[in-house]
Amino acid sequence: MVGSGLELFHIRARNSPRLDMGIEHKCARNMCSIPPPSTIDYAKGVKGTVDFKDDDGASVLETARQRTTPSPRRNPYPRMNQELNTYFNTNTKMIIMKIFGRTMKEYLWPVKYYVLGSVLVVISQYAIALPLEVQYPFLLNVTQGLWAGMVALSITTLIRDHGFGMKNVLFTGVLFCFIIHGLKISIRYVFYGKTVGYLIDRFLYGSLLVMCIPVIIGPVLIYFRNKGVHF
Repeated sequence: MVGSGLELFHIRARNSPRLDMGIEHKCARNMCSIPPPSTIDYAKGVKGTVDFKDDDGASVLETARQRTTPSPRRNPYPRMNQELNTYFNTNTKMIIMKIFGRTMKEYLWPVKYYVLGSVLVVISQYAIALPLEVQYPFLLNVTQGLWAGMVALSITTLIRDHGFGMKNVLFTGVLFCFIIHGLKISIRYVFYGKTVGYLIDRFLYGSLLVMCIPVIIGPVLIYFRNKGVHF
């Protein structure tokens, strides 16, 4: 019976051009692992393997792959992970915090052109006005007046069009202190080699000048807005 089965196997192997002869020789040496000839279905895979069908018609290789494929790892602590996700999502929302009821975008985006203008004025102050200070000493005063005007226009826009209160106005002044005089001390440190003490002194003095603008015009503009005066 084994011999007849082997003869049938060799006959079907010769009639199948896709069967690898090395696999045929290996299967012939180990006949105990080959199913009956009636259930054999030769199919050449991607790597030239021979796939056998069992009695139920299922692929032997596919069944072996499914058994050896590891199942996805389950989370042993679902409740703890859910609580952690809730915690981190809450803290992520807290990071986008509002300062006096306004986000940073609400402070800077409506006056982005004034912010850009003040930065350009500061750069021109050191690139143009300072080298020409001897011939044209008034240029430094002009540049200082320009960035002061940028701050005043920003405060006016935020109060008139965006309903800023006094706290918001003061914080806007703080932002302009860091934008204008933070840039100034950076230039002085990098290009002029000034000491840290000198830079701190200049920053505090310049910031005091900037804060005078929102402190003076802020309450006046808020009063006019509340009275319905258009400005």
